[in-house]
Amino acid sequence: MVNRKRTVRWHRLLTIPWLLAGVVSWQAGRSERQGHAGEGLFRDVTDQSGIDFVHEDGATGQQFLVEFMGAGVASLDYDLDGLMDVYFCNGHPLQSGEVAGQSIPGNAMFRNISRSGLAFSRVSAMSRADVRAYSLGVTAADYDNDGFPDLAISNYGKNTLLHNNGDGTFTEVTGTAGIDDEQRFSAGINFADVDGDGDLDLFIANYVDFTLERHREVAPGAFPYPPGPKDFPHLADSLYVNQGDGTFRNASRESGIGLVAGPSMGSIAGDFDRDGDVDLFVCCDGMPNHLFENDGSGRFVESAFVWGVALDATGAANGSMGVDAADLNGDGYDDFLVTDYTRQWPMLFLSLDRGVYEDAARRTQIGAMVAPHVNWTAALFDVDNDGDLDALICNGHFLRQAKQLEPGTDFAVEDVVMIDQGGLRFAPGRLSRGGRCNGGELSRCCVRGFRFGWRCGRGRPAVWCSGASFGKSSLPLAVVR
Repeated sequence: MVNRKRTVRWHRLLTIPWLLAGVVSWQAGRSERQGHAGEGLFRDVTDQSGIDFVHEDGATGQQFLVEFMGAGVASLDYDLDGLMDVYFCNGHPLQSGEVAGQSIPGNAMFRNISRSGLAFSRVSAMSRADVRAYSLGVTAADYDNDGFPDLAISNYGKNTLLHNNGDGTFTEVTGTAGIDDEQRFSAGINFADVDGDGDLDLFIANYVDFTLERHREVAPGAFPYPPGPKDFPHLADSLYVNQGDGTFRNASRESGIGLVAGPSMGSIAGDFDRDGDVDLFVCCDGMPNHLFENDGSGRFVESAFVWGVALDATGAANGSMGVDAADLNGDGYDDFLVTDYTRQWPMLFLSLDRGVYEDAARRTQIGAMVAPHVNWTAALFDVDNDGDLDALICNGHFLRQAKQLEPGTDFAVEDVVMIDQGGLRFAPGRLSRGGRCNGGELSRCCVRGFRFGWRCGRGRPAVWCSGASFGKSSLPLAVVR
């Protein structure tokens, strides 16, 4: 058996998980292989965690595209006390295209206050991290090398950069740091040192040029579905190069990143061709994925077709949502697990040689359980402690009436843990037992994504699940461990 490795690096921090929140905690000590659904691999510890976050998507009933996207979550030790804290993005109500300012709930920071287990205290206002925007993605890293992790947040609107002051508070420095204030529909977001100068640069994946006017124009023709990403102009992604003095320079076009447009969703950074610099993989929703190959100086060429990661095994451009990367086959190169739309298999791009990949999802059966459903995001980690990397895939349609429109799936469907049985052959395990989701079982939520955070003192991860919410029926966070 090949011992697959999961290498955690700073530039792998969050792409874009989506949000109902729940915390799941790993049941440690499992070395036996997990087969089909039985005892849950995680247990719901939401109530004792103290995390009571509820996501607001501002649903209007008009099914605006931005309302379906949920929001991101990040784990970070913002106060350097050795305990992992959690930051949740939030949405807000929309009113004729204008923000109803008096009812914007704001993003939420929860500080970990227990070394013996999961216990959190809401410190959103105290930490001044309660950004009031329609936030979608978030990443945490120390961009100014002062030792404290900062936060970059992608929004529908102006993006946000929060500087960690080192005293338990943050300051919003977006404009003064040189992150432009253009109105965008942004999604994935990553800190990564793309030019190799030791400072973290900022990549932002941009989705589409969504406007209410365009929505209303195309909505009658899109019925019974709401207008989607193909109904709006696609946007180019953004790259901001760190100047080393706490400011950034917009290098989107000169780097080559801004020369390619697409409906970008989840993104991940890493040295995928093992040539010593950072490359970028970007999921595209209904269009070929992007792989930005770095020449070592921070200039990129889009090479997804050359690498074989643009399309699935059938040659189709899927509705790609989320991505994780790790070396699954033990050849020293990262492989990609990419989640997709309903009736599309997730894509598992396994490296065959440097810069050459194949979609092995069907051969490995990693997507067998989730192909009928919309998959939002995924994580690769060793669930059962047997040395092989397994996969956690979150599912759930964005339409309440999905069962009527697309038989075989539904708004709330089961999230799946796919266990590597050896030799890259996957079989389903059960996510949790006795969890909850708005009055139902946690494993049958409309979950859009999640984020891992390690429990200090126990050596076990907690998983903050994320899913959908719809206005007044917003769903509370669930914590599974």
